[in-house]
Amino acid sequence: MKSFLTATVLMLCLLVSCKDTDNSGGSDNQKNKDRIKVIYTALETGDMSKLDSIIDKDVIDHQNNDAKSIDTMKKFFSELHNNVTGLKIEQIANATDGDYNLDFNHTSGDVTAPVMGMSAGTKLDFLGVDICKIKDGKITEHWGFIDPAAMMKMMSAPPKMEEKKDTSKKM
Repeated sequence: MKSFLTATVLMLCLLVSCKDTDNSGGSDNQKNKDRIKVIYTALETGDMSKLDSIIDKDVIDHQNNDAKSIDTMKKFFSELHNNVTGLKIEQIANATDGDYNLDFNHTSGDVTAPVMGMSAGTKLDFLGVDICKIKDGKITEHWGFIDPAAMMKMMSAPPKMEEKKDTSKKM
């Protein structure tokens, strides 16, 4: 599991060293980093109004059962926002290589209602990588990878209920 995280960080470091620019006055990497920030802000605030300008209507989200529309993605984003208080997604590193953008991030928050296989009371605290394919300025595909050790810890069985005391009298 450590090797997954190490490989991910190394891949991001390699891609961060790439300098893709266009002639429109800004780097592709900065534009894509800004697109990802819009998504993270939508998740944190619940405001989905800007997503149509950066996500293709027929986007495929491979992390969410190959969902095939922006509406499905928005529904998932709303569910996550509504069930996690204090949701914070911090960009650690971001890189663009051709049509692909990679974002290494840290997510935290408190689950208040069941979401993504986690029960209420779960503390979110994990590292992840989002990979987006971008065509004509819009995200057309998304893959998400979460540190497996952290995810397993968060998805562990809910705490056991206190055992009932035996109140029957023995003779």
